[in-house]
Amino acid sequence: MKELDFLPATNQLSELMFDVELIPIETQPFQSEKYPTLPPLIIDDYFSVTNIKTRECLSVVSKGYRLIHNREALKIGKEAFSYLFPSVNTNDLIPYKVIAPKRKTFCHIDLIHKDVNFNVWEQDTWFPIIRITNSYNKTYALSFEIGFVRKLCSNGVIFNKKTITVKINHTKREQDWEIKADLDQLKALEMEFTNHMLNLKRFFLDKKYIFPLVCKALNLNYEPKETQKDLFGSTQSPYQTRIMEEGRRLKAESNNLAIQYAKTLGENAYTAFNVITDIISHQDKHKIFQNYSTNVRNLNSNLSEWIQQFTEEAEKRNFNIENYLEKELNFPIFKETA
Repeated sequence: MKELDFLPATNQLSELMFDVELIPIETQPFQSEKYPTLPPLIIDDYFSVTNIKTRECLSVVSKGYRLIHNREALKIGKEAFSYLFPSVNTNDLIPYKVIAPKRKTFCHIDLIHKDVNFNVWEQDTWFPIIRITNSYNKTYALSFEIGFVRKLCSNGVIFNKKTITVKINHTKREQDWEIKADLDQLKALEMEFTNHMLNLKRFFLDKKYIFPLVCKALNLNYEPKETQKDLFGSTQSPYQTRIMEEGRRLKAESNNLAIQYAKTLGENAYTAFNVITDIISHQDKHKIFQNYSTNVRNLNSNLSEWIQQFTEEAEKRNFNIENYLEKELNFPIFKETA
C-alpha cells in the first residue's frame, strides 16, 4: 500500500471554485394561434443558480434562498478545523479528497493537516479529517463532519456526530457565520475510534468471510429477486443484472484486498475494516458502485454505524460469525467459484 500523498486533490478542488450567481428567470417570447406574440416574462419569485462560466443552470430556487459558494463553505470549514485544533495554520490544510458529480452541483471536500495525527497503536498513524459538504441544487445542506484517515493507505471513515455546528445568518452579507466546536466530543470520538480499532484487531476473521462482512457493513443486498419472464424469456431485469454484476466485482475486489491487507495486518476484523474503507475511499480506482458521488454519504454512514454494532456483538460470549452473516453467506454470488 502506498503511503498517503499529501497533494492528491488540489486540482480537483480548484475546479469547484467557479463563480455561481442567482439570476432572474425570464421566459422566451410566446406566440400561438390564440394569442399574438407575448414579450418575455420575468418570474419574480424564482431564480436560476447559474454557473457563470458555462451559463448552465444548476437548479431553480425561490426568493430568499441563501446561496453559499463553495469558496465560502471551504473558508468556514478551515475555520472550524482551527477551532478543534487551535495550533494549526489554516493555510496548511490540504485537500485529501474531493467528491463531486460531473455537473458539480454538489461536493464533498475532505481536508487534512499532516501535523495533526494520533496512533491507534505503534506504527499505525491516523489523521483527523473534516468533510465539508455543500450543494447548488439543494441535494445537501451545508454541513461539516469529522472523520479519520489512515496514513499508510489513505483509507478514511466519516462519523456523523455533531462535533461541529455552524449557524449561518441569512440577513448579513459579510462574514456572518457562527461556529461551535465541541472539543470534548472530538476527544471522546478519537478515544471511541481507537477502542473500536483495537477491538477489531483482536477478533480473528478468516479471509473467506471478508466479502459477506463488506455486504453486512455497507447494507448491500446481492440476493437476486425473482421476476416474471419478459418477452425475450429473461427472468431477471436489466437492473437486477447490473446489480449482480456489481456484486461479483465487489466480491473479487474484496477478496484481492483481503489478501493484501492480511499480509501485514493478519486475519482479523481490522483487515476487513481496511478492505471496506479502501473500497469506499478509492472509488476512482475500484469503480464498483454506480453513482458513487451520490452514495458516498450513505456508505460512510453505514460503515460508522457498523463499527460500533459489530464490536459490541463480537464481544458477546455466544457470538458466532456464521450466524451473524447468515443472510450474506447465502447470497448465490458468494457461493460462486471464480
